[in-house]
Amino acid sequence: MVRATDGNFYGTTSLGGANGVGTVFEINPAGTLTTIHSFDRTDGANPFGSLCQATDGNFYGTTLGGGARNDGTVFRLSLALGPFLKTVPVAGKVATAVMILGTNLKGDYAVRRGNSDRASAVLPTQAEAIERARELNPNMAPLVERVRNTDEGSRDKWRKP
Repeated sequence: MVRATDGNFYGTTSLGGANGVGTVFEINPAGTLTTIHSFDRTDGANPFGSLCQATDGNFYGTTLGGGARNDGTVFRLSLALGPFLKTVPVAGKVATAVMILGTNLKGDYAVRRGNSDRASAVLPTQAEAIERARELNPNMAPLVERVRNTDEGSRDKWRKP
């Protein structure tokens, strides 16, 4: 099962449902189970593996059987949850720096000045880092990057020596 951005849990069964070849289901935090989709062989049969919610808000998964040649499908299920990540700007030239905005992103964020490869500040939340970047560079787009795979307070390439 996967916990989606709406707080509910989603998963699949490889058998059962209206046609006996599997379902996609939802369980809300109160424990109520709802069948969202019953596979009918034309759209797949016997889901395999877990669902994945992509940044576009849709769920993706696979089935072992069904489909045009009965050799399985890759399916997309839209529940209108909306994307949970977006980039700013949303378009640009190749190699244009973008800022990733998301929900409940955790980790340290490095703030850089436009002419520096080193961090001017490292802050624990994206919102704090964006605010600090706007203070440091009022006439520029915020330069904020997520510091990957580090514990809070540990040294990394962004922290000043």
